[in-house]
Amino acid sequence: MEKNKRFLPLFAFFLTIFVFTLFLGVYRVLGLGNYTILRGDLYAQYIDFISLFLKVLRGEESYWYSFSIYYGSGTALTYAYYTLSPFNLLYLLDFISIPTMTVFIITMKISLAAATFSFFSQKVLKRNDIWILFFSLCYALNSFVISLHFNIIWLDAVFMVPVIVTLLVSAVRSRTFFPLCFAWFYLFVTNFYMSFMVGVFAVVILFCLLILHFDRFDKKALKECLSILIRFGGSVVLAAGMAGAVLFPAAFYLLSHMAEDNTAFETLDTSIPAIINSMFIGQLPDLDNRLPLLYCGLPVLLLLPLYFRKSVFSKKERLIAGGLVLFYIFSMLILPLYVFMHAFDFPNWYGYRFSYMICFIFCVLAMRVFPELKKTDLRFLTLWSVLLLLLYSVMIALGPLLTVPWNKMNSMDEFGINFIFIVIWCALAYLYFAKASHFNQKCKFTFLFSFAVFLVLITELVTNGYTCMKGLDATPLSEQEFSQWYEPI
Repeated sequence: MEKNKRFLPLFAFFLTIFVFTLFLGVYRVLGLGNYTILRGDLYAQYIDFISLFLKVLRGEESYWYSFSIYYGSGTALTYAYYTLSPFNLLYLLDFISIPTMTVFIITMKISLAAATFSFFSQKVLKRNDIWILFFSLCYALNSFVISLHFNIIWLDAVFMVPVIVTLLVSAVRSRTFFPLCFAWFYLFVTNFYMSFMVGVFAVVILFCLLILHFDRFDKKALKECLSILIRFGGSVVLAAGMAGAVLFPAAFYLLSHMAEDNTAFETLDTSIPAIINSMFIGQLPDLDNRLPLLYCGLPVLLLLPLYFRKSVFSKKERLIAGGLVLFYIFSMLILPLYVFMHAFDFPNWYGYRFSYMICFIFCVLAMRVFPELKKTDLRFLTLWSVLLLLLYSVMIALGPLLTVPWNKMNSMDEFGINFIFIVIWCALAYLYFAKASHFNQKCKFTFLFSFAVFLVLITELVTNGYTCMKGLDATPLSEQEFSQWYEPI
């Protein structure tokens, strides 16, 4: 059994492949119904450029087509933004079609997010049981990831977040920041835009770790903190220097066009009801930057308040965790902070591009409290479940009054779906506590219960993904359309 625990990240990887493939099958983009995965920006930008880039590699187009503009920064920015993920090398395999390879690459990146979360759970949270697979699925298949998977260039950052946090924790303990250089370098090269958001997250996490690490901040502790911060900054600067050939022209171009491609804005239309609503099944992605995507599994939502009730966790830890969550909630509500989180710019379409980091925080806190569940939590869990359903129904009723008219709030159909799954999770919790004495490694009940729990979670994640995708404006591109528009290129 101990040997198998080492392979839990690998198990998480393949389990996520299975679940995401199941979702694609339900959504009819695996050859069922003659659809491809190409939709939205994926076929309008990314694959369009990949098709052009393949022509460049074959010598049919010039690499330097716009190098005379802005010191070549336009060309450098375009290639840096679209092509430098190592996964794109797979497109060079001519015997696999672009749509099929795109499915494979997206699936690999999402599955890596589950694997890296499992790795983080082992190294940082010191967990080595089957339940890290459970929370790894919740993180890897959160609404942000599964709904916006067509932004393929963002997905590298999703699986790098657990890696960055793991290396940060290790660095604070050992004072060795050199491994972080390679993680930053990968982020800078694959997507400099997302790397900024991950960088902000890393800085916030680092300060949280320092507060947790030192009991009091006397002169010696402050000196150590300063040393850690300098080393952390050094790792970022060194990585930026290594990636300078990408970052310098990209920064030059972005600064030159900072205000040209964005409409004027003065306020955010985000509301507390919309934020609460986004944590449930069925939150629809919103093209107009009005709604976040915070769903990462109803079990996570049910477990979150239990973490803040448990005295087994120090008051300082719980205060820090609460402050971290509030910081990101405020980032969705306060305009200057919102703009800062998006690299000092207002995002065109699909806002709150840092929301998967909030999902990471939620999953970590839920997993942290999971081993501490006691029978005495059943009453609280029941009351919290009822409160959630009441709150959700109130949000549906007040949504049209408290948000802008084009906001896509969930309907009573989605309320029914959430109601069913919350009841199922509560029933499983009661069954778990009723049969707690039967849980051991050799017990048949343990296997059957675990199987039922994972089956319900997979069903919930696929249901949420399908509901979200159904509400998106852009439908998948058919094989016929792809052949018509892209194959001749």
